[in-house]
Amino acid sequence: MKNFDEWNEIKKNIHKKETILKFSKRDIFFINLGQNIGYEQNGVGDEFLRPVLILRKFNKRFFLGVLLSSKNKNNPFYYKIGEDSFAILSQVRTFDAKRLSYFVKRLNENKFFEVVEKISDLLPKRESGLTSNFVKESISQNNNNFKLYTSTQRDIKVGKNVVIVNPSNLYECFLDDNVFVGPFCEIQKGVRIGKNTRIQSHTFICELVTIGENCFIGHGVMFVNDLFSEGKPSSNSDEWKETKIGNNVSIGSNATILPVQICANVVIGAGSVVTKDIIESGIYAGNPAKKLRDIK
Repeated sequence: MKNFDEWNEIKKNIHKKETILKFSKRDIFFINLGQNIGYEQNGVGDEFLRPVLILRKFNKRFFLGVLLSSKNKNNPFYYKIGEDSFAILSQVRTFDAKRLSYFVKRLNENKFFEVVEKISDLLPKRESGLTSNFVKESISQNNNNFKLYTSTQRDIKVGKNVVIVNPSNLYECFLDDNVFVGPFCEIQKGVRIGKNTRIQSHTFICELVTIGENCFIGHGVMFVNDLFSEGKPSSNSDEWKETKIGNNVSIGSNATILPVQICANVVIGAGSVVTKDIIESGIYAGNPAKKLRDIK
């Protein structure tokens, strides 16, 4: 039998609290959860406590959190985040910070974003590129020939403070600290992007590309790793060529970068086509790109 009367007395005192603990994203706190209805999780003990992982801080008084448990019920809604700690993915809700009782620890960043992705996977997704009615009609008419793929981020490794704007398609790549990726980008496997680099929207970065630190890649920049040497695209990745971009390189919108080496401290003008290695810093533009002048 749930003891709502005892919890109501404690809840009155919590509501009167004047001191509110400071908290941040990724923090794990024990909170005064209380007695709840039906299948909702309850707190335990005299203070009706339960651990919570803070997913999003809205302000100093209000946050979104997912409740934690020390027990695994072996169902898809329990996700392991520690030796004896499981996020209950189906128990996500908002909380007032007055409920915070005491701090436990801050969760590892990679594990935190794994939890966020698992929660996101539970939500319905709208098919990208086509309206829902058109997609349903096409699938019903061509159910044996039609495949629909949705942009996603899969098996990527990131540093601190990385921002990715959806819809974008990234997989098996590495983004270092403070990298920004705008919408409608594709970054393929094996790509490495250095610290503080910004990738603007509609850019395509293929396999075998490495981009240095403090770079700027403008809108709609296309990287190429296949030179069509046999008059058609090669399906043999051994024939593809790599591209390496040094630090402090800025590439203007709609530029095309063939497999080349570009040294540090270079500016590539918008719409340029880079066909040969650039080994001297400066400003380059044209098709093919040529040096116009030194950087002042």
